[in-house]
Amino acid sequence: MFLTDDEIRRLTGQRASHDQIRWLLDKSIPFEINRKGWPVVARSQESAIESVVDKTLPNETLQKLGHQASIDDILASKLFAPKLCGVYFLIKQNSIIYIGQSQNVLYRIGTHSLRIDFDHFTYIPCKKAGLLKLETQMIKKFDPPLNINCKTLKQAEL
Repeated sequence: MFLTDDEIRRLTGQRASHDQIRWLLDKSIPFEINRKGWPVVARSQESAIESVVDKTLPNETLQKLGHQASIDDILASKLFAPKLCGVYFLIKQNSIIYIGQSQNVLYRIGTHSLRIDFDHFTYIPCKKAGLLKLETQMIKKFDPPLNINCKTLKQAEL
């Protein structure tokens, strides 16, 4: 019913969950994310997987076409962008520098990239109702340097 973890690792060529997710997003292969943050791909997606493995990728086609790309070429290369709800972690040099929560993690991380210098990110999927609680727990646990408002709250509690 689903690809095994090893099959997903071989398909994507990636070991880390966030890299596998990025690869699947780039290739427009539908997937879901399990409770541990790993992608789950249904075997029913084999036609989508085969089209990626056996053919030139849409973005490679656009790169070759360059300024000669038509509207049809561009629309044929569109990628799926799911709204991922959860608590995210911005990481720089293997240190968590910021923790946040969003109902659209990918969009929020994109906005952070304009003003925060980080080299990786990951997130824990979470339902909307549990976002604030999980975010607060993670901030208290890891005490990231850029979560300044929470440090102010901690000092006020003392």
